[in-house]
Amino acid sequence: MLSGFLWDFALPFALVAVLLAAVDRYQDTRLLAYLSADRERTVLFVGGIALVVAFVASTYALGSPPPLEGRYDFSLYHVGFAVLLVGVFMTGHGGRHYATATTLRDAAHVAPSDLPTEGTAAVTGTAEPVAGTVTAPHSGDSALVAEAGRLVGGETYAATADTSRAQQLLDAERVGVPFEVTDEYGGVRVDPDAVSLAFLVGETDGATLERRVDSGDEVTVVGRADGGRLVDPLVVAHAGNPSLRQFATNVPRVATLGPVLVLLGVGVMLLTAGVV
Repeated sequence: MLSGFLWDFALPFALVAVLLAAVDRYQDTRLLAYLSADRERTVLFVGGIALVVAFVASTYALGSPPPLEGRYDFSLYHVGFAVLLVGVFMTGHGGRHYATATTLRDAAHVAPSDLPTEGTAAVTGTAEPVAGTVTAPHSGDSALVAEAGRLVGGETYAATADTSRAQQLLDAERVGVPFEVTDEYGGVRVDPDAVSLAFLVGETDGATLERRVDSGDEVTVVGRADGGRLVDPLVVAHAGNPSLRQFATNVPRVATLGPVLVLLGVGVMLLTAGVV
């Protein structure tokens, strides 16, 4: 049993880890930097791997998974193992972004002058300065709010990047001032300090991506309406960016499907290991 565990599980896992480290080191994809970019992602990644390792080890300790029949012939146990890995990844990713995605999905889309007194609203209008602008950190252009950083994957990825999507930025630098989202009848003030800029259409320069809101841009800001004011703004995006809608639709689906795959993978592994 110990020999089967080492050859069928520990060795492939080690090879995958070595491959990821090699790609990260030599191909400039910065995978490890991405996974450790914030504490929450690091905890989810390490916790997910620990969960998979602990469960697979327990099936070897309690049962006897069938050995590989041939060089390219994987048993049903290993199919369940692969399903479990995918399920853990989907559950972690979907769960991490579920609250944001459902808030975006359920927000009422309104014009600035039609902001409700309560509930979550997606306000679309023209961005206008309240008290001046700031200098964007990479381009040096005047902006209302801007963020610049290096793309995961470096210049190779940036050359083909769809800059309307929510790419992760490494070592990001951010500046901003309060501004208003207006229409011909009124405006809504936005404080961009805590707002996510991930859905702004960016501009790439080598491996650097800069996304910003300029004066006069058409934008959508999602936040909580309170007494006719937009408080706790969550996301600012360029108006009409399809990635905002895709994110709000797809993440809840991923979060729902992930646990189903985890249970399916666990069931297959337990059955084929003889535990149940």
